[in-house]
Parts: sequence; C-alpha cells; structure tokens
Amino acid sequence: MRSPLWRRAQGVVVVALLCAASLAWGDRIEALTTSLLSDPSWRVRVQAAITLGKMKTRERRAVQALKEALKDDNDGVRAVAAETLGKVGDPSARDALVAASNDSEPAVAASAKKAIEAIDHPAPEEATGGGGGGGGGNNGPVHWYIEVSGFSSKVAGPEAVKKVHDRALRSLGEISGVTLDPAAAGTRARYYLDGNLSTLKTSPPGPGGQVRTECMVNITLSTLPSKSIKFFGSAGAIVPGTADPKDIEGAQELCLVEAGKQIAEKVQPFL
Repeated sequence: MRSPLWRRAQGVVVVALLCAASLAWGDRIEALTTSLLSDPSWRVRVQAAITLGKMKTRERRAVQALKEALKDDNDGVRAVAAETLGKVGDPSARDALVAASNDSEPAVAASAKKAIEAIDHPAPEEATGGGGGGGGGNNGPVHWYIEVSGFSSKVAGPEAVKKVHDRALRSLGEISGVTLDPAAAGTRARYYLDGNLSTLKTSPPGPGGQVRTECMVNITLSTLPSKSIKFFGSAGAIVPGTADPKDIEGAQELCLVEAGKQIAEKVQPFL
C-alpha cells in the first residue's frame, strides 16, 4: 500500500523554476536538476522529477540527478524519481533502479520494479491526438456536459481570472467523453462548474533573493439542473523564481495556467 507521503506527493502541484517559457532547454534542465537535488521542499523536488518525466530527456545530467534522487530522504521523491526514470527509459539507470527495488518503502520498490520493466521492454510510441479546447475536440462519444461559470475573484483582476478560466476550459474539453457544448446530443449527465480565484500572491524575497508565487482556485462541481454538489475542492500551484518583476509576471501566468489544468484533473473522477 502506498504511504501517506506518496499520496500527498501525488496530490500537490508545485511548478519548478525551469518551466518559465523564457528559459532555453538547457537552462530548464539545469534549473530542474538543481531543484530536484537541493530544494528544501519535498513538494518542489517531486514536481521537478515529474517535469523531467514529461520532458523525457535522456541528457546525462538529468538522468544522473534522477538516479541520485532515488536516495532522497522523502519516499515520495524517491518513488516519483523511479517512475520518471521508467518514462525516460535510459538503460544507464537500470543498476540504480535495481538497488531502489529493494527500498524499504513498498511504493518506491514497486515504482523501481515497474521502471525496470519499462526499460527492459519499452512500449511502442503512442500516437497523440490534438483535442480541441472548445469541447467536443476529443472525437469520442459524448457522455458528460459541463457548463463552466465565468469564475470570479476578490484578489485578482479580470485578466488573471481569464487565464485560469481559459486554461480550465481547454483542459476540460480534452477529457474523453466531455463536451462544453450545451446542444450536444447523447449526454448522460450534465454538470455546472464554478470557480473562485482565492489566492494570487508572491512572497517577499528570501535568502538569495528567491520568491515564491502561489495561486489557488476554489472549485465546486454541481449536477444540473438540481445544483446538487458533487465535489468541492481547490486547485493551485507554487512557482519558485526571482524577485525580478518580469519573472514574477511570468510566474503568475504559469501558476494560473497550471491551476487551470489541475481543475480538470480534480473534476474528472467525479463525472
């Protein structure tokens, strides 16, 4: 059974410094590996490993950092590092994963064994589709209609609200079986999603001039037409960065986009 730390690691979105669009590929790798190996927050280290997995890079420094992360003090970091090495598929990580397969934490050992299997027997590349953000873009049968409110906020202006709202719309429209078109036929259930951007702030500079930008969106999913609540929760992100105004602006945008993507992930299990 996976430990509470593992479950918490999987439920937190912390966006690593590297994700700012202005960073070149090499700089992203450098920032990610630095976060993975030295950030004091295990949440940031977990997300750095996850992001490296999404990049699927086999750059030596990235693979080496993931191998070192297999010895992290936090079991969530170790488990995600093992899982990421499986996604990356670099055979040079196999020996480190064999050692990790004997980890005292069952979730870590299981992730390491699964990663070894992925390296030894790589799966064919999966074709990726390009779902549309306006609903109905996933081309599959339609089961659920979601009406999305305009979202609101007492802490941020309309531009910030629009960023998180638009990203949520796009991500919801990419869920298989979901439509945002009220006229779509064949829906089995209809829902209403409301959101409130409750947090958008940047911390004062800490040691080394580093700051953290945080955002949080409270969301409510209700059935239609009865408005019976199916799910109430929140989606958010934390973006480490510098105190430079341009960096803060970019961090806020990234934070809002990541929160919007997470809204769809939070809602999907309740459809």
